[in-house]
Amino acid sequence: MSKIITFISKNNCYGKTTTILNLSTWLSLLGKRTLIIDFDMKGSITKYFDNKYKCDIKEVLIEDKLLEQAVYDTYIKDLFILPCIKQDSELDSLIFDIVSENLFSLKNLIDNSEIKFDYIFIDTSNKDIFIKTALIASDISCFIIKAQDKDLNDILDMTRDLQEIKENYNRWIELGGILINFYTENIESRKLLTKFKEKIGDLLFKTIIPFSNTINESNKQLKPINFYDIKSFTCEIYMRLANEFMSKF
Repeated sequence: MSKIITFISKNNCYGKTTTILNLSTWLSLLGKRTLIIDFDMKGSITKYFDNKYKCDIKEVLIEDKLLEQAVYDTYIKDLFILPCIKQDSELDSLIFDIVSENLFSLKNLIDNSEIKFDYIFIDTSNKDIFIKTALIASDISCFIIKAQDKDLNDILDMTRDLQEIKENYNRWIELGGILINFYTENIESRKLLTKFKEKIGDLLFKTIIPFSNTINESNKQLKPINFYDIKSFTCEIYMRLANEFMSKF
Protein backbone atom coordinates (compact mmCIF):
# COMPACT_ATOMS: atom_id res chain seq x y z
CA MET A 1 0.00 0.00 0.00
CA SER A 2 1.35 3.43 -0.96
CA LYS A 3 2.54 5.85 1.70
CA ILE A 4 1.38 9.32 0.63
CA ILE A 5 3.56 12.07 2.06
CA THR A 6 3.44 15.86 2.03
CA PHE A 7 6.26 18.04 3.35
CA ILE A 8 5.17 21.41 4.71
CA SER A 9 6.97 24.45 6.07
CA LYS A 10 6.06 27.98 7.10
CA ASN A 11 8.29 29.48 4.45
CA ASN A 12 8.70 28.97 0.70
CA CYS A 13 12.50 28.89 0.96
CA TYR A 14 12.91 25.93 3.30
CA GLY A 15 13.64 23.39 0.57
CA LYS A 16 10.50 21.25 0.23
CA THR A 17 11.02 20.69 -3.49
CA THR A 18 14.76 20.01 -3.10
CA THR A 19 14.06 17.51 -0.31
CA ILE A 20 11.40 15.64 -2.29
CA LEU A 21 13.57 15.58 -5.41
CA ASN A 22 16.64 14.11 -3.73
CA LEU A 23 14.82 11.87 -1.28
CA SER A 24 12.57 10.36 -3.95
CA THR A 25 15.55 9.85 -6.26
CA TRP A 26 17.39 7.87 -3.60
CA LEU A 27 14.29 5.86 -2.68
CA SER A 28 13.79 4.88 -6.31
CA LEU A 29 17.46 3.94 -6.69
CA LEU A 30 17.09 1.79 -3.58
CA GLY A 31 14.29 -0.14 -5.30
CA LYS A 32 11.16 1.69 -4.14
CA ARG A 33 8.56 2.59 -6.76
CA THR A 34 8.09 6.30 -6.13
CA LEU A 35 5.72 8.87 -7.60
CA ILE A 36 6.11 12.65 -7.37
CA ILE A 37 2.91 14.66 -7.80
CA ASP A 38 3.72 18.23 -8.80
CA PHE A 39 0.89 20.09 -7.07
CA ASP A 40 2.72 23.41 -7.25
CA MET A 41 1.11 25.27 -10.14
CA LYS A 42 4.50 26.77 -11.05
CA GLY A 43 5.80 23.31 -11.88
CA SER A 44 8.70 23.64 -9.47
CA ILE A 45 9.77 19.99 -9.53
CA THR A 46 8.68 19.14 -13.09
CA LYS A 47 11.44 21.33 -14.50
CA TYR A 48 14.01 18.80 -13.25
CA PHE A 49 12.65 16.23 -15.69
CA ASP A 50 11.28 16.04 -19.25
CA ASN A 51 9.53 19.11 -20.65
CA LYS A 52 7.70 17.19 -23.40
CA TYR A 53 4.92 15.67 -21.32
CA LYS A 54 1.58 15.75 -23.15
CA CYS A 55 -0.74 15.75 -20.13
CA ASP A 56 -0.37 17.22 -16.66
CA ILE A 57 -2.13 17.56 -13.33
CA LYS A 58 -4.04 20.66 -14.41
CA GLU A 59 -5.56 18.83 -17.37
CA VAL A 60 -6.33 15.80 -15.20
CA LEU A 61 -8.18 17.86 -12.60
CA ILE A 62 -10.00 20.10 -15.08
CA GLU A 63 -11.11 17.29 -17.40
CA ASP A 64 -11.64 14.75 -14.61
CA LYS A 65 -9.19 12.27 -16.11
CA LEU A 66 -7.56 9.33 -14.39
CA LEU A 67 -4.17 9.71 -12.73
CA GLU A 68 -2.85 6.99 -15.07
CA GLN A 69 -3.34 9.29 -18.04
CA ALA A 70 -0.67 11.71 -16.82
CA VAL A 71 1.87 9.59 -14.93
CA TYR A 72 5.19 9.35 -16.78
CA ASP A 73 8.48 7.52 -16.37
CA THR A 74 11.52 9.65 -15.63
CA TYR A 75 15.09 8.87 -16.65
CA ILE A 76 15.53 7.43 -13.14
CA LYS A 77 14.49 3.81 -12.69
CA ASP A 78 11.37 3.38 -10.54
CA LEU A 79 10.80 7.15 -10.29
CA PHE A 80 7.62 8.51 -11.86
CA ILE A 81 6.05 11.95 -12.08
CA LEU A 82 2.61 13.50 -12.44
CA PRO A 83 3.91 16.76 -13.92
CA CYS A 84 2.68 20.33 -13.96
CA ILE A 85 3.66 21.85 -17.30
CA LYS A 86 0.96 24.26 -18.46
CA GLN A 87 1.85 27.74 -17.23
CA ASP A 88 -1.29 29.78 -17.72
CA SER A 89 -2.91 32.20 -15.26
CA GLU A 90 -6.44 31.32 -16.41
CA LEU A 91 -5.76 27.61 -15.86
CA ASP A 92 -4.32 28.40 -12.44
CA SER A 93 -7.48 30.29 -11.50
CA LEU A 94 -9.60 27.38 -12.69
CA ILE A 95 -7.56 24.88 -10.67
CA PHE A 96 -7.86 27.13 -7.61
CA ASP A 97 -11.66 27.10 -8.03
CA ILE A 98 -11.72 23.32 -8.50
CA VAL A 99 -9.74 22.52 -5.36
CA SER A 100 -11.59 25.19 -3.36
CA GLU A 101 -14.94 23.63 -4.28
CA ASN A 102 -13.71 20.08 -3.74
CA LEU A 103 -10.94 19.70 -1.16
CA PHE A 104 -10.98 15.95 -1.84
CA SER A 105 -10.17 16.33 -5.54
CA LEU A 106 -6.54 15.22 -5.18
CA LYS A 107 -7.40 12.44 -2.73
CA ASN A 108 -10.03 11.07 -5.11
CA LEU A 109 -7.55 11.19 -7.97
CA ILE A 110 -5.03 9.10 -6.02
CA ASP A 111 -7.63 6.74 -4.51
CA ASN A 112 -9.11 5.95 -7.92
CA SER A 113 -5.75 5.01 -9.41
CA GLU A 114 -4.87 1.38 -10.02
CA ILE A 115 -1.11 2.04 -10.30
CA LYS A 116 0.77 0.89 -7.22
CA PHE A 117 3.68 2.77 -5.67
CA ASP A 118 5.66 2.37 -2.47
CA TYR A 119 5.78 6.13 -1.91
CA ILE A 120 3.85 9.07 -3.31
CA PHE A 121 5.22 12.55 -2.58
CA ILE A 122 3.05 15.62 -3.08
CA ASP A 123 5.06 18.74 -3.82
CA THR A 124 2.79 21.69 -3.11
CA SER A 125 3.02 25.45 -2.92
CA ASN A 126 2.57 27.34 0.35
CA LYS A 127 -0.92 28.52 -0.58
CA ASP A 128 -3.30 27.42 2.17
CA ILE A 129 -5.86 25.79 -0.13
CA PHE A 130 -3.23 23.65 -1.86
CA ILE A 131 -1.60 22.63 1.43
CA LYS A 132 -4.99 21.64 2.83
CA THR A 133 -5.89 19.64 -0.30
CA ALA A 134 -2.51 17.87 -0.23
CA LEU A 135 -2.82 17.00 3.47
CA ILE A 136 -6.32 15.63 2.98
CA ALA A 137 -4.84 13.28 0.36
CA SER A 138 -1.88 12.24 2.54
CA ASP A 139 -1.15 9.57 5.12
CA ILE A 140 1.85 11.39 6.53
CA SER A 141 2.95 14.99 6.89
CA CYS A 142 6.54 15.94 7.60
CA PHE A 143 7.56 19.41 8.75
CA ILE A 144 10.70 21.16 7.51
CA ILE A 145 12.53 23.66 9.73
CA LYS A 146 15.95 25.33 9.70
CA ALA A 147 16.94 25.26 13.40
CA GLN A 148 16.16 28.94 13.88
CA ASP A 149 14.65 30.75 16.86
CA LYS A 150 11.16 31.03 15.40
CA ASP A 151 10.96 27.37 14.40
CA LEU A 152 9.36 26.21 17.67
CA ASN A 153 6.49 28.64 17.08
CA ASP A 154 6.27 27.48 13.47
CA ILE A 155 6.06 23.86 14.63
CA LEU A 156 3.19 24.76 16.95
CA ASP A 157 1.38 26.53 14.09
CA MET A 158 1.89 23.59 11.70
CA THR A 159 0.80 21.12 14.39
CA ARG A 160 -2.42 23.06 14.92
CA ASP A 161 -3.05 23.13 11.16
CA LEU A 162 -2.44 19.39 10.94
CA GLN A 163 -4.75 18.73 13.87
CA GLU A 164 -7.49 20.73 12.16
CA ILE A 165 -7.11 18.55 9.06
CA LYS A 166 -7.17 15.41 11.21
CA GLU A 167 -10.30 16.45 13.10
CA ASN A 168 -12.29 17.69 10.12
CA TYR A 169 -11.09 16.01 6.93
CA ASN A 170 -8.58 13.17 7.29
CA ARG A 171 -8.53 11.32 10.59
CA TRP A 172 -5.78 8.95 9.38
CA ILE A 173 -3.08 11.53 8.74
CA GLU A 174 -0.13 11.50 11.13
CA LEU A 175 2.91 13.68 11.75
CA GLY A 176 5.75 11.54 10.45
CA GLY A 177 8.61 13.69 11.67
CA ILE A 178 10.38 17.03 11.62
CA LEU A 179 13.33 17.50 9.28
CA ILE A 180 16.04 20.09 9.85
CA ASN A 181 17.12 21.38 6.45
CA PHE A 182 19.84 23.80 5.29
CA TYR A 183 21.53 23.49 8.68
CA THR A 184 24.55 25.72 9.26
CA GLU A 185 26.86 24.63 12.08
CA ASN A 186 27.74 27.34 14.60
CA ILE A 187 27.49 27.93 18.34
CA GLU A 188 23.98 29.37 18.16
CA SER A 189 22.63 26.62 15.90
CA ARG A 190 24.12 23.94 18.17
CA LYS A 191 22.33 25.49 21.17
CA LEU A 192 19.07 25.58 19.22
CA LEU A 193 19.53 21.99 18.08
CA THR A 194 19.92 20.90 21.71
CA LYS A 195 16.79 22.87 22.58
CA PHE A 196 14.82 21.24 19.76
CA LYS A 197 15.92 17.77 20.84
CA GLU A 198 14.73 18.51 24.39
CA LYS A 199 11.38 19.90 23.23
CA ILE A 200 10.62 17.64 20.26
CA GLY A 201 12.58 14.48 20.98
CA ASP A 202 11.81 11.52 18.77
CA LEU A 203 9.87 13.61 16.25
CA LEU A 204 13.14 14.94 14.84
CA PHE A 205 14.64 12.96 11.98
CA LYS A 206 18.07 11.74 12.99
CA THR A 207 19.35 12.84 9.59
CA ILE A 208 20.03 16.58 9.39
CA ILE A 209 20.49 18.15 5.95
CA PRO A 210 23.35 20.68 6.02
CA PHE A 211 23.53 23.85 3.97
CA SER A 212 25.48 22.92 0.86
CA ASN A 213 26.83 24.78 -2.16
CA THR A 214 26.70 21.44 -3.96
CA ILE A 215 22.92 21.41 -3.61
CA ASN A 216 22.71 24.96 -4.93
CA GLU A 217 24.84 23.97 -7.91
CA SER A 218 22.85 20.81 -8.63
CA ASN A 219 19.61 22.83 -8.50
CA LYS A 220 21.00 25.32 -10.99
CA GLN A 221 21.83 22.40 -13.28
CA LEU A 222 18.32 20.97 -12.68
CA LYS A 223 19.73 17.65 -11.50
CA PRO A 224 19.16 15.52 -8.41
CA ILE A 225 22.30 15.42 -6.30
CA ASN A 226 22.89 11.78 -7.29
CA PHE A 227 23.24 12.79 -10.93
CA TYR A 228 25.31 15.88 -10.20
CA ASP A 229 27.90 14.64 -7.69
CA ILE A 230 27.24 11.16 -6.36
CA LYS A 231 30.52 11.17 -4.41
CA SER A 232 29.64 14.29 -2.42
CA PHE A 233 28.95 14.25 1.30
CA THR A 234 25.56 15.87 0.62
CA CYS A 235 24.58 12.97 -1.62
CA GLU A 236 25.47 10.58 1.19
CA ILE A 237 23.30 12.58 3.60
CA TYR A 238 20.26 12.17 1.35
CA MET A 239 20.96 8.45 1.13
CA ARG A 240 20.92 8.34 4.95
CA LEU A 241 17.61 10.18 4.93
CA ALA A 242 16.19 7.69 2.42
CA ASN A 243 17.28 4.76 4.60
CA GLU A 244 15.79 6.43 7.67
CA PHE A 245 12.59 7.02 5.72
CA MET A 246 12.34 3.36 4.74
CA SER A 247 12.87 2.29 8.34
CA LYS A 248 10.13 4.66 9.59
CA PHE A 249 7.50 4.29 6.89
